[in-house]
Amino acid sequence: MIFYAKNSAPEECCAFLGGEKDTFTHYYPLKNSAQDKKKSFFVAPIELFQNLQQINNLGQDLLGIYHSHPNSIAYPSKTDIQLALYPKAVYFILSLKPENLALFSILENKVIPLEFRVLE
Repeated sequence: MIFYAKNSAPEECCAFLGGEKDTFTHYYPLKNSAQDKKKSFFVAPIELFQNLQQINNLGQDLLGIYHSHPNSIAYPSKTDIQLALYPKAVYFILSLKPENLALFSILENKVIPLEFRVLE
């Protein structure tokens, strides 16, 4: 995720995270098609569908949605909150300034920080 964010900077990048139960095992980079890629991300509906279909075909669940904040903190923006359309997904935000990864649940416009640990 860090590599992808640094290589995409100064633009935001985004990805789906797939897996089973509460363990993320697969990373699905998505193309940022936003008009202003430095301030937001947007994924074309056909790409969303294709990646969700791939996740399903592998017997996985969509567990997380990741995007970077190259120039702001790792906290959901107002737009991030409004566009949080997958209530079961964990929202990962990676800030590059300062470098920090934070996870959130976003339900009915309420942001709930989550704890996590990395498995090796």
